[in-house]
Amino acid sequence: MAVLLQENDSAKFFLYSVNVLLQSIGELSITTEADIAQVVEAQQAAEVLEETKQAVLADGWEVNYDKDYWFPIDTTGAINVPANVLDLSSRDRNLIIRDWKLYDKSNQTSIFTEAQKVDVYWNLDFNTLPHPLRYYITTRAARVFQARTIMDTSIYGFTQNDEDLAYSAARRSETRNTGGNMLDGTLYGMEYDVRGSL
Repeated sequence: MAVLLQENDSAKFFLYSVNVLLQSIGELSITTEADIAQVVEAQQAAEVLEETKQAVLADGWEVNYDKDYWFPIDTTGAINVPANVLDLSSRDRNLIIRDWKLYDKSNQTSIFTEAQKVDVYWNLDFNTLPHPLRYYITTRAARVFQARTIMDTSIYGFTQNDEDLAYSAARRSETRNTGGNMLDGTLYGMEYDVRGSL
């Protein structure tokens, strides 16, 4: 049985990425997640990393997508949407999120008589994501962090090209599981090369 080295400890992936952001502005690394609360720049880096992760995951990836997910009704007939849902869609396009409840646009109501089926995009914990996706999020977050804090990308110089390469690698990783291709494939109705921006 292989020994899990510290640098591959999945519980520390978020910490490692925070340190990448800190290094991108010339700051020293921190050693534990507890240190994040003690260092202002580390707090800012963690916030940018989380913000970027949610923006990237909202684009829709195999790892955070559930097709035909059933949401149950509660005792009042409402269907509460969990806070870790980034987005959802229904086949007839009538169901949306309104005030963290499922809302039926056709019947103008948030009261249902039975469970409803939707496609869901989840906000997942950073440490649970596959490496190509974590790396893309980290690279994109580092560019945002640099721009917001020092307005200078010359220190460690994450460039748009670095971000583009990381994005391509992450989407290639996707196609290994989905069988699509980046030239003519789409993911859940979206073109592969469409990316959000912060």
